[in-house]
Amino acid sequence: MICIRNILTNVMRRHFNCKLSIKEEKNLVNEYQSGRSSRILATKYGFKTHVSILKILKHYKINRRTISETLRNSARARKHSLNENFYDILDSEEKTYTLGLFFSDGYVFEKDYKVGITSVDIELLETIKQCLNADNPIMKKRRKNMKNNNMSYL
Repeated sequence: MICIRNILTNVMRRHFNCKLSIKEEKNLVNEYQSGRSSRILATKYGFKTHVSILKILKHYKINRRTISETLRNSARARKHSLNENFYDILDSEEKTYTLGLFFSDGYVFEKDYKVGITSVDIELLETIKQCLNADNPIMKKRRKNMKNNNMSYL
């Protein structure tokens, strides 16, 4: 009897301020696992933010998707491929050198999850592209009112 009472108490405590039943939570988990985003699920289930969804997923021991996995399943899927694990272990000079270039001359567009680097040296960009096994093109752009107006972007 004591075990059942403890279980019921924990369940009641957990769901006292919760909007969802256990069945709804399990449906939510299934929808997340089938590719729906936590933000979409938050809207669907009436939560103000997706943080509540993430807490439910954590309770059920569901791992969050990485940004790459999220982008693969979204309308903003990546157009070009690259070795996403290139910088996981910094075990060579080329990794540390190219990472340093990204820190010094690179830029990040957080909204679009884009990273780029600007240089006048196209050969350098080609080397970085080969290191990352990237298949995107190197863009060239002329900039007005600059001493060297031929810039390239990777």
